[in-house]
Amino acid sequence: MGLEGLLENVEGSTAAMQLMSKEASAEEQTDYIREFFRDREDAPGLDQLDTNNRLRAGSLNQIAGYHQTRVATQVVDNLPEILSGMNEQQYQGIGMEYSKEAAEIRGLGQILKSKDSNTARRVLMPHPSEDDDEKRQMQNQLYAQILSGFSAEETLIALQERVQIEQMRYKAKHFYSEPESEDGKGMPAYDSEKARSYIEGVLDAGSARDEKGNFNPESTLVNASYELANMYLQNAKPKK
Repeated sequence: MGLEGLLENVEGSTAAMQLMSKEASAEEQTDYIREFFRDREDAPGLDQLDTNNRLRAGSLNQIAGYHQTRVATQVVDNLPEILSGMNEQQYQGIGMEYSKEAAEIRGLGQILKSKDSNTARRVLMPHPSEDDDEKRQMQNQLYAQILSGFSAEETLIALQERVQIEQMRYKAKHFYSEPESEDGKGMPAYDSEKARSYIEGVLDAGSARDEKGNFNPESTLVNASYELANMYLQNAKPKK
């Protein structure tokens, strides 16, 4: 399956999910379901849709699943083409959201989002080790004393700075290369080949299906397929 009809499948899944919300009327849901199943043999009891809430919900869930499966199939089967059009920010976004290596950064981000200053303080506190020398022990004690005097707002600011530093390290490691110069000076430059290779490893297309060809529900690529599809569609739009 190529990428023809990808937009229709993305929009179909989105529409079905939106119609499952409480804001959608029974009439809107019924009209959409009947249109989808108009020429299909697996149609539910269409004459009962007007009065059967569970039937409408089940039908919309079936429609969303149909489109989502087709989106995943198109993305998995055409991953090289989809990745070829991605830019620096998109590569980094996929890496930050789905890589195991960035899991700690995502966790710190959740602490910031919840504004949990107590957890932030515990995370920032130094963790002594038996291998610490006397100088390191003194530094840890001084840092702990300073951190203990921080207000809740100051603690969250400190955690935000920590997150930014970790993000910079992560991006430098996987998306940038040192400049090739005799003196070794200069700023690291974005390396699209390095970025693509890394994201291919993160998505791991080989684990998307089992031996029978069925999708692996734990596959990173399958779980990211909807987002990747939207990125591809965005990149494919004519530039104004």
